[in-house]
Amino acid sequence: MAGQKRGCRNSDTLFHFASFTIFNFETCSRAVSFLVSSNALRWAGLLEQPAQITTNPNHGQVPGGGAMMRKVGWLMGILLLASLSASAQKVEVFGGYSYLYYEPGEGISAANINGGVGSVAYKFDKWFSAVGEVAGYHNGNVNGSGVSASAVTYLVGPKVSMRIGPFTPFAQTLLGGIHGSVGGVSEDAFAATFGGGVDWNVSKHFAVRIGQFEDLYTRFDTGIGFGSGGGGSQNSFRYSTGIVFKL
Repeated sequence: MAGQKRGCRNSDTLFHFASFTIFNFETCSRAVSFLVSSNALRWAGLLEQPAQITTNPNHGQVPGGGAMMRKVGWLMGILLLASLSASAQKVEVFGGYSYLYYEPGEGISAANINGGVGSVAYKFDKWFSAVGEVAGYHNGNVNGSGVSASAVTYLVGPKVSMRIGPFTPFAQTLLGGIHGSVGGVSEDAFAATFGGGVDWNVSKHFAVRIGQFEDLYTRFDTGIGFGSGGGGSQNSFRYSTGIVFKL
């Protein structure tokens, strides 16, 4: 008797699960059909009569600008919503503050440089992502010398992450270049970062990057202040923090 009751409960559970799945499938199908149907396009104003042609004495014939721009705007909005639904949180956008403790080496004093950083990560699965990042730094008076220094890094590379409760620790290696300028003299060089950090997942679409700790490796050749001159490499510490949007 107990076995029959368990069997009935299991059958009911499977029935409810199947009903729920079919309902959601039908709902999604109707939504997709609406997006690609003429009703959606007509609702957006894209299947109305063609815009009247007006004459511009300077540029000849041009379509009615305002109406056409509204139609294009609606279409872009529909495509954006559809792509975001399909992406299912595959894209993470990070932006925030970045601190660089730059060490030129060869007896040149280290410098504290503040700046900002932004990156986009595309998740291929729950572990692995590809990252593209740009960061900029500036110090208008390096060590009280009256000389200004600035730098821009542009890097790409792989990222590995793992969700543990509300936190997501990660490690990444980024390769690319750096453009440095000291006192009006600039130089481009190879750059790379090695490190990782931790995100605190506040909600499904929002996280706080508690810290991103990295070693910034550069290969400045000349003695403009970023390098020691005559070749060599520089290793500096970089810390970043900010917010993460999950799309």
